[in-house]
Amino acid sequence: MHRDTCTETPEKAFALARAYEKRYKKKLRMNFDHSHPAIIKQMRPPAFWDRLSERLDLWRMSELIHFRPFTGSHCQTPVTDSRGGLDRDFQTWLVGYLEPSLAAWLKAAGSGKELFAVTELGPQGSGYALACFPDVWKDAIVQKDEIQKVWRRLIRKWRK
Repeated sequence: MHRDTCTETPEKAFALARAYEKRYKKKLRMNFDHSHPAIIKQMRPPAFWDRLSERLDLWRMSELIHFRPFTGSHCQTPVTDSRGGLDRDFQTWLVGYLEPSLAAWLKAAGSGKELFAVTELGPQGSGYALACFPDVWKDAIVQKDEIQKVWRRLIRKWRK
């Protein structure tokens, strides 16, 4: 799913998936970037995952997911705040989107299945990072670490 494409909204993406399934008798493999549908649909926390999880069958087939922190108004938010702590919007994204999305993916993961999680933060001047955002490279490193914390916690539960 991505803006300015035939999959820019969940409705368009899933209509394409249904048409593909009808034509080829198999599910369409998709890579997800929910940051764009979230702003197009003006989604608000904590309902991010509830609104974006319509086709869990496709989500669970995915092997590559773009994890760009977002709100319902911005397709990219900072990871850290001016004091070096986690930004409040990022914390909301972790709880309202990242954790339930990874938990949903893990429910169907068999032994040996891999997920490539893209820590994605666009640079300033790209339309993603605003001039007031902290250094996006440093934020991406913090984001990677936070994603790993959530992943490890979920893996421990999954293995039990």
